[in-house]
Amino acid sequence: MKHELDVAAKQFLDALSPSTKRVYSHGPAAFQEFYKENGTIETFLEELEKDASGPRLEKRRIGVKTLNNFIDWLRKRGFKPKTIRTYVAVLQSLAKFYDIPLSLRYVQLPTSQPASRKYPWTIEEVERFVAILDRPIYKSIATSMVQSGLSLSDLLSLTYEDIKYELEADVTPICIDLSRKRQTSHS
Repeated sequence: MKHELDVAAKQFLDALSPSTKRVYSHGPAAFQEFYKENGTIETFLEELEKDASGPRLEKRRIGVKTLNNFIDWLRKRGFKPKTIRTYVAVLQSLAKFYDIPLSLRYVQLPTSQPASRKYPWTIEEVERFVAILDRPIYKSIATSMVQSGLSLSDLLSLTYEDIKYELEADVTPICIDLSRKRQTSHS
């Protein structure tokens, strides 16, 4: 059952770009459903503020306790770890929008799971990959990416200033020899 978001959540979402708003709107909606017996998102923010301004020994740790309960609630409903992490991050952004600190330090977030399984290439695999590229510029880009560990966008955004010190100090970068091996003929 879908409920209308409260004023605090609406104001936060209205400050976002349309595409961000579409993605972010799901987190407050789920939280509002979870928190409905205790009040609204506005009520939660008020409780956070009150707790943050109280004496150290009287703090109830509202943020940590509520977020941990919210995470358990999401898990029981089959939400994936990435979605749970996103929803909690949206709530943290919402609190920050109102200048209310909401630390995740003691929040039991599910571990993030990589979208793809990566494994390091061997020198031979890199050589085979570069060998199948048909243009020298592609070979150069691929080799530079492998040797530096930079992403394509980072590599393409490099300027002379970024490497000036090393070049002028005559520092030789670590290089993999991917040059073509000449065959000697035994005629």
